[in-house]
Amino acid sequence: MKKMIIRNSGRKIIILMVIIIMFSSILNAQGLIEKGLKTGMNLSKFTGETADMDDFDVKSKLGFIFGGFITYNVNKMLSLQPEIYYTMQGAKYICTLDTTPDGATIFKYNYIQIPLLAKFNLSLESNLRPNIIIGPAIAFNISAHYEYTSELGELMSVNGYAKTGEIEGVNPIDFGLVFGLETNIGNAIVDIRYNLGLVSVDDYDDFKNSTISIMVGYLF
Repeated sequence: MKKMIIRNSGRKIIILMVIIIMFSSILNAQGLIEKGLKTGMNLSKFTGETADMDDFDVKSKLGFIFGGFITYNVNKMLSLQPEIYYTMQGAKYICTLDTTPDGATIFKYNYIQIPLLAKFNLSLESNLRPNIIIGPAIAFNISAHYEYTSELGELMSVNGYAKTGEIEGVNPIDFGLVFGLETNIGNAIVDIRYNLGLVSVDDYDDFKNSTISIMVGYLF
C-alpha cells in the first residue's frame, strides 16, 4: 500500500512539472494579447449509462474552480485561449431507501484541467465584449475520495463502510469538451461554461463528468 501511495504521488508530481513547463514555454511565445485570472463555482454531477442508480436521487455537487489564461490573436474575430485550472468536480447521490439513514454519498474528484479554447469575438468596438468559447480540455486527476454525510452534512458511516475514503480505479486523465459564453466588461470578465466529459472517471462504471462553471475574472 505504501509503495502504491508513493508511485501515485510521484506520478502526480511529474504531471504537475510537465504542466508548469508547458505553460512556461507558452508564456514566452509571441502574439500574446491578454492574460488574466478567473475564479468561481462548479455545479457538477455524473452522466453516463450507470450514472442514474436505483434508489438514489442524483444531485449536483458544489465545487471550487480557480486558474488563469492567456489569449493569442489570430484575426479580428478569432483568438486562441489556453487555460489552466484547479477544479473540483464529482457528484452527490441521495439515498431514497427507508432502511438507510437519511444522507448523501458525495464523490469528490479534483483535477488540474487544461482547456484549449477557440474564442469568437462578437463585438470589437464596445466596452462590453461578448465572446463564444469552445474547445477540448484535458484534465489530470490529483485526488478522488468519497464521503458519507448525514442530512445535516455531518460525516457518518453507512452499513459498516467508512465515513470517507479514497476511490480506487480512478482514470488519471479525463477528456472533455468545453463551450460557453465569456463577456469582458472593461478589464472584468464574466464566464459561464459547460464541461462535457467524454470518458469515464473510473475503470468500473460509466460515470462521466458534467460540470457547469460560473466564474468571474480580471485581465492584466
